[in-house]
Amino acid sequence: MAVSTSDVSSRSYTGLEGILLGFPVLGAVAGLAMLVAQAAGVGSATGLVAGMGAMWVFGLLVALAIPVLLYLDATELGDHDLDWSPSPVLYAVLGFLFSGLVLIHYLYRRHEEVRSTGGGSDRWWLVAVGAVVLPAILSALSFGGLVPSSVFAGLALAFLLPVGVYKDAVYVRGGDAGWNPNPAMQFTVAFVSLLLPILSVPYLGYYLYKRYTSVGLP
Repeated sequence: MAVSTSDVSSRSYTGLEGILLGFPVLGAVAGLAMLVAQAAGVGSATGLVAGMGAMWVFGLLVALAIPVLLYLDATELGDHDLDWSPSPVLYAVLGFLFSGLVLIHYLYRRHEEVRSTGGGSDRWWLVAVGAVVLPAILSALSFGGLVPSSVFAGLALAFLLPVGVYKDAVYVRGGDAGWNPNPAMQFTVAFVSLLLPILSVPYLGYYLYKRYTSVGLP
């Protein structure tokens, strides 16, 4: 039996979401920081080292936090009448060995069982649109020779696409409008589309079409 997020109060779940969304946000911040450092004359090598250092520290903290948060949240879900009963110990072990993959899988299953009650902003789709449109504009400026470094800024901003669709899918799913996009699945598809940026355009077009036919585009 599915329950809603209002029935399951879990800070560990909030932490898991924060880790998932933190990866692309940190990627965007690191990319923009490198551009700022280069513009300030610090040097791209220094900016790269700083960015890699920040990613390494974040990755280490995540590797330690994910197993603990998975254990705590799975334990919390065990206290509720759900069709899915995740093993806290199993997810903690797998979370330590395969952090990212297990995190995505766990959040996917959790969203299927624990329904969002909505809330939050209905404008997150604009973040997703900006993450596709702005990089395209900046890339055009770069290829035109107007702003040579703008293509790197565009690539950094593109990392916000998974964040925008995840948060928007949470909002849409809570509206019970006939379309129930799983936020973890949308995040995964959006993230994969970043590997081949040309795929992000048709993907976002499909997402926006489905959103428009279900809850509209305010």
